[in-house]
Amino acid sequence: MRYAIFYDKIRKKRIYMQLLEFKELLKKANMNKKDFSQITKVSYGTVNSWGVEGRAEVPEWVRPFLNNYIEVKKLEKIKSILLESEDQ
Repeated sequence: MRYAIFYDKIRKKRIYMQLLEFKELLKKANMNKKDFSQITKVSYGTVNSWGVEGRAEVPEWVRPFLNNYIEVKKLEKIKSILLESEDQ
């Protein structure tokens, strides 16, 4: 399965994420498309084609994945700060 397609159950429409939002979330996550590809095990070619006109759109599952990734990174940073302060 290359990528998931989610449907709006009420309107029976595919829901996609905008390419600009995808790029912004990648930047917030401090990663590029290649990093994202490796973490999610989605081929780089697929990730790189997302949002390119005439090709696949960015799947909706990417938004919550990246938002969760960003939050986990923040929590890991807080945890490391707290552990450092305990050691002192």
